[in-house]
Amino acid sequence: MENKRQRAKTISDSVFGRREQEARAFVEAGDWSRATPAHVVALYAIGHLNVYGVEPGELTPPMRLAAAGAAARMLKNDFGGDAGKMHAFVRWTWERELEREQWRRDNGREGGRISWRLQFSRAIWTDWRLDLARKSSRR
Repeated sequence: MENKRQRAKTISDSVFGRREQEARAFVEAGDWSRATPAHVVALYAIGHLNVYGVEPGELTPPMRLAAAGAAARMLKNDFGGDAGKMHAFVRWTWERELEREQWRRDNGREGGRISWRLQFSRAIWTDWRLDLARKSSRR
C-alpha cells in the first residue's frame, strides 16, 4: 500500500493571511505571474473588506478551499490561465461595487453584496466583458 499525501480540505487562517499579504504585494508590483487561485480569493476578500467594511464571513477555512476551486476553474476556462487578466476582472468588480455601495449609503438604500460565489461566476464575468465591449466601441 502506497502512502499518498492527503490534500488539505481547508485553507487555514494562517495560510490565508499569507495569501492576502502576497496578493497585496502582487497588486503593488503589478505582477500576478506567480499568483494562485488562493491569491485571487484573497484579493476578493480584500475587496470585500475595503468596499463594505466587513470581512466576508462565509469564507471559513473549508469555504476558502471551495472558493479557490471556483477561482481555479474560472482562471483556466475564462482567462486561459492568465492571472493578470483575472486580477483585472476582480479589480473591475470592486471598483464598480465601490461606486454602487457609496450610492447606496449616500441614498439610504439597502442592497446586496458580492459573494465569492457571485465573484467567480459567469454573471459578473459577462458584465465585465460587456463593459469592455462598450468601452472598445466608443473608440
